[in-house]
Amino acid sequence: LQIDNSGGNLMKTLLTNKLKSGGSPSVEWNGKDATGGYVPAGTYTYKIWIEDKAGNRASPYPVLGTVEVK
Repeated sequence: LQIDNSGGNLMKTLLTNKLKSGGSPSVEWNGKDATGGYVPAGTYTYKIWIEDKAGNRASPYPVLGTVEVK
């Protein structure tokens, strides 16, 4: 799971190679970038690469969405 700014630059990676059990898992982002500073207000894109143990991928791959930081 990664967070990119409007220019497509990576701001923060939240999860890497983490297995999550079924259900409705959630991840919280504290609005900080990789250096620990708060990101400026704006719209950020999150990308999630979802794949099960058998190698089946979510569609679309990666899953994209946006989050607004105020």
